[in-house]
Amino acid sequence: MQIQVENLEDLKKCGIYSITNTINSKQYIGSTAKSFKARYNQHKSKLNIGKHHCKHLQSAYLKYGGQFFIFKIFSI
Repeated sequence: MQIQVENLEDLKKCGIYSITNTINSKQYIGSTAKSFKARYNQHKSKLNIGKHHCKHLQSAYLKYGGQFFIFKIFSI
């Protein structure tokens, strides 16, 4: 999974983000009170071990592979 961000300093902030499947354009929308970097790492870790709480996202991640997903910050 890649991170799409305009400014690396934004990774230290919190707010709303998405994880987009670039093959079918489906999105997981989330928010965090922690840093975006911390939340990204949590998602990536859970997805890589097959233990993500969102079964649809987990299934797609296993089916298509992590290289087809983008973590993007929406609002800060």
